[in-house]
This record gives sequence, C-alpha cells and structure tokens, in this order.
Amino acid sequence: MGSTKSKPAPPADGVWNAKATYSVLDDEEVPPTAEAVVAARAMAAAAVGGGGVEGGDVELERAVAVLMGAAVGDALGAPLEFAPLQYGKTFVRGLDDEEVWRTPGYNRFSLQPGQWTDDTSMALCLADSLLVCGRLDARDVRRRFGMWWTNGLNTSFGFSPLTADHGRRAVGLGGNVGASLREFEENNSMYTQAGNYATSGNGSIMRNAPIPIFFHNTPDAALDAAWAQSKTTHRGDEAGDAARLLTHITLAAISRASEPAYATMGEWLDGSGVLDGFEAYTYSVGRLARGLAEEAHPSNSHLDLADREWTWRDAEFRYCARRAKSQPGYIGSYAMDCLAMALHCVHSTASFEAALLKVANLRGDADSVGAVVGQLAGAFYGLAAIPPSWIEAVQRYDRGGDIATKAVLLYTHSYDGSTPSDPPPVAPSLREEPATSGTGESTSQATATDADSSGSSIAAQ
Repeated sequence: MGSTKSKPAPPADGVWNAKATYSVLDDEEVPPTAEAVVAARAMAAAAVGGGGVEGGDVELERAVAVLMGAAVGDALGAPLEFAPLQYGKTFVRGLDDEEVWRTPGYNRFSLQPGQWTDDTSMALCLADSLLVCGRLDARDVRRRFGMWWTNGLNTSFGFSPLTADHGRRAVGLGGNVGASLREFEENNSMYTQAGNYATSGNGSIMRNAPIPIFFHNTPDAALDAAWAQSKTTHRGDEAGDAARLLTHITLAAISRASEPAYATMGEWLDGSGVLDGFEAYTYSVGRLARGLAEEAHPSNSHLDLADREWTWRDAEFRYCARRAKSQPGYIGSYAMDCLAMALHCVHSTASFEAALLKVANLRGDADSVGAVVGQLAGAFYGLAAIPPSWIEAVQRYDRGGDIATKAVLLYTHSYDGSTPSDPPPVAPSLREEPATSGTGESTSQATATDADSSGSSIAAQ
C-alpha cells in the first residue's frame, strides 16, 4: 500500500461499494460453471479442513496454500503496516492476537483480524480474470483492478458479518497502482504507461499468487504471464522480473518431488538447485535470485552499490539501511527489497508460521511482504502448515471458503494456450547481459534522474 495522491476519480453515482457483494463464483453469465464451483468448493473445504483432496493430490493442496497463504500473510501484517521497522521484537503472535488490532498507532484501516487489504483484493481480481477469460487478458485484469478500487470488488467488507462494514470502500491503493488506474480510465490500454522503467513498487508481486496456480502445467507461459500482469500497473522492469522469479520459485515448490525430502524451505532453496534454473531478464533480479550483492553494471552506474546487496541467505540480512532510514514505516515497498526480505524470512525459519510471524513483526510494509512470504511458504509447506485459526479468521470474510475455492478452480481450469498480447520488453540497460551497440559499447537508457537505488517509486506500490 502507499500514497494515494494519484487516485482515480470516484464513481459517478458515488457508490464505492457497488461490487462489494459480487462474486464471480455466483455469476451464471461467465465461467466457471455452477457445477465446477460446487465441485471446487467441496474440494477446497476438504483440503482446508485437513481431510485432504480426493486422490491425495499434494500439488493441488500446495497450490491452494499459495493463495490462502497470501491472504493470511496480508491479514497478519495489516495492523502493523506503516509502523516503523523493528528487528528482533514481537508485536503480533497470530490472527487471534486481537489486542494488536486495537493498539493505538496500529491498524490504520480499522480492520478486524482476518480482513485483508489491497494485496489480496488485487490477487482475487487477477484470479477472477484468469477464470473468466481462460488466459491472461491484460485489459480485463486492469478493468477488474479499477472495479476493486472504485466499487469494492473482492474486498473483505462485502460479506463481512459486521453490517457496518458493508458500506466501507476499498483500502490500500498504492501510488504506482493508483497512477495506472487513472491512466487506464483515459486510454483503456492493456499495459500501463504511467511511471517509467524504474517504477518497481511491490504491488505486482504481492498479488501474483494466481499466476503459478493457473499456469502450473506450463512454466514458460507462467513466467510470461507474471511479466505481463506486472506491466498492467508497473512499468518497472525489476517489478516484472521479480514477479517472474517469484513465479519460478513458487511453481518449483508446488511441483517438487517427494524425494529428496527437505525439512525446511531454506534447505530446499540451498540444496535443490531451484534458483540455478532461473533466467532473469534483468541484472539486478539475477543477482537477487542468487543471493548476491550487485557489482558494477550499466543498470546501476548511477547508484550506490551499498544499496544493492541482495544477500538474503545471510543470517543477519537486513533491509537497505538508507531506504530503511528514509522510510522506516514503509520499508519493503520496493519490489527488490520485498522479495529479498521474503526469501530471507522463508530461508531463515523452519515453518510457515515462523516465516509469517518473522515478516509481520518487522513492521514496515508488513502486509505486502507478508503476502509474498505467504505465497512462498504456502507453496512449500502446504495447507496443513497454516494454523487453522488463521484460516478461520480469513474465512469469516470470504463466505467460509471463496478464496480456497478460487484456488482450486485456478488449478483445475482449462487454460486456452494463448500468450499475453505484446507486453513491453525489458529496457536494454537493465538486461542480465547488456545489449551492445555496433561499437561494442553497452547501450543504456538509464540516467541518474530516472531512479534512485530503490526504483522511482519506493514509497508507492
């Protein structure tokens, strides 16, 4: 979440919550069919309830845990978002630790434990679009994002048992996303033209969960779709490539074999070679994937290399000190910081619960980084590892299982095989292997004024 100075205009009729009680699962005019929804809801209920999926489909259960994990991570971090960064302290112990939601200075959006923010709402909008369109339709995705903000689509308020919440509008619009929604109102384009190649807030990775679920059988298409969905709101190439890396890891965790067995996600990240197979588009994300600090490169020639250390395997890994000092209540909002810290949290802990509590208690952009940790940890540890009380808290606001049902439908969908329509390519200066001119010199579109070492919009998702 972040600055809202680029908000799109409100609806003409002033009805901010007109879509708050709409669910694609109830709409007989669009896919999926009613029969598919009934079957998926039963499968989701069995999986979440601990009974397992018929046939013992462990990959399906992991896939459901990706989306449910994102929602749980978002909800757990929500009351601590905007609180200044702290290391090594405990402020929240779970979604049943209700005192945190009532503590003065916390819970800026006055949420209840289990209610989610923009992270999950936008993920559900992306999920709806994939289910209805059968592919990544960038324009349809952007339209649904707009309905989330202006009409309350997929918020946690429409089906709240607290009737006073029914009139509440969406919360959490970030600056990058807000600018892209306003731009979409004007030109109806597939990919945003707001910002520049360095506009890389974490808004597109916090919502990425539906991509590896929907495209779980087609890894190349999954990476293409991750890049394309990022470009609907973020022109930044690091944001798009971070979404690709997150998708790559999540896919591998979902589909991994039972042997060799790894007890923790950290052991798996180190021992499986999963990161060796990732081909980054950008130099910086390539270094992040390997857990390395950046060296001199055309993409960082105007930056301080001390701000470009992605050594998330280090036991004492910390956010960039300069960015943390500049925005202690919003650190993690830059896509690179967000994914690096998320990887650190899953690498340095031994369970889903421990990873989520570690990231939430860092504060800063706790809900969004928590949503990313939830995706990763959910894919590796599975549904059974998510505390039942946490799932129950979220399901108070999704009619008792809509999120899990959508995850099942995404996994069992019929992907039409098409690719996203011409998403923007990576800027030459940011490439893993820089493009060269005819003279052999590296080409570069970057200037010192284009971005600081965080990307142009660190404070805005």
